Amino acid sequence: MTDASMRGYGSPPGDSLTPGNVDLEQISEESSTIAKAAETAPTWKEAHQNVRGILSSSSTVPQFVREQDAALVMFREYLNTDRWRDRLSQEKLEVLGFYTDLLVENRSPESELVYTGLRGLDGHWSDQRIIEAAETTIQAAKQRYGSREKTKGSQSDASESKNPTPGLAESKERRAARALQANHKLRKMVDRKQEKR
Repeated sequence: MTDASMRGYGSPPGDSLTPGNVDLEQISEESSTIAKAAETAPTWKEAHQNVRGILSSSSTVPQFVREQDAALVMFREYLNTDRWRDRLSQEKLEVLGFYTDLLVENRSPESELVYTGLRGLDGHWSDQRIIEAAETTIQAAKQRYGSREKTKGSQSDASESKNPTPGLAESKERRAARALQANHKLRKMVDRKQEKR
């Protein structure tokens, strides 16, 4: 599987995927199904139930892809909104923890979302759990997008095409810049937690 086809997804746990054993059209359809299940739900509770139902059903799409799609959609639609953060009940914290865990466990490079999740879970999760989640995410983002030592326009992944799709390289640069900013915030969070010890 190339970087272009799996951009935004973390490293698959265990076995590595190859282009021949994944149906990209099926991934696209499954992603649309997950998005629709969350977007059309009248409440965050129903969206969560719908998405959990999809995740527990069988599919030819690798589970790590489905889980990250679910987390990305739920963060976009609910967990990363002001109305969500207004009143964080115990139930909301558990849902926030569930989707944050999906990103961390699957080594998602989406450090912006993990930072948002960990910030909300501060005081609910242990300092050690937050530190481990932050460090896992920092490493995943560095692996996907490189680090500040990379120069603009340099290739951060040897598997990338020499002739990227127009707009893809620019989009990746923006994602990399956001990930680097979020990594700095995660690093500060880790440092504060470690100072408390």
